[in-house]
Amino acid sequence: MNKIYVAIAFGGSYEDAWENNVAASKDRLKIERYVEDQNARIARLTEIELAVRQFAEEYDKKNPFDRSTYEAAFDVPKWPAGMDQRLITSEMRAERESIKKLNAEIAQRNHARMTSHNEARNEAINSFAFAHGLDQEDVSNWDEATNFNIIHYLNNATGTKYRVDEVDEI
Repeated sequence: MNKIYVAIAFGGSYEDAWENNVAASKDRLKIERYVEDQNARIARLTEIELAVRQFAEEYDKKNPFDRSTYEAAFDVPKWPAGMDQRLITSEMRAERESIKKLNAEIAQRNHARMTSHNEARNEAINSFAFAHGLDQEDVSNWDEATNFNIIHYLNNATGTKYRVDEVDEI
């Protein structure tokens, strides 16, 4: 009976263990080379991940986000529970709405500060990673629409291992 050789990617442990068939062939050597290549790629990515994590830690120490640049929001007036609605004037409602609007503007400015800081951080980390051996092929399956986080990607990629299994052809 003929055999089919299957390359299996796997990772996790216990309740989060997983595995996927990623390639199959009747040529055992072809599948073994594929598994060796993938395991070598994972070893290379693991080295890059360690260097990137160290760089990120040093970057964060040198470039901490300064929360003191945040603007403080204003307290929104609250009326006592059970207050007669007739006692709440249109001026009181207008004041409350203007404070809510001002707080929303402050929140947008604070968010822009944090986003700018995070974008600069990600750019520095990504540049470091690509300068230290990561290439576009390594990240070609990453969804560019998401906030590309090299550390998250490397952590997921380096948790994968590969092996060869054989099955009987039907």
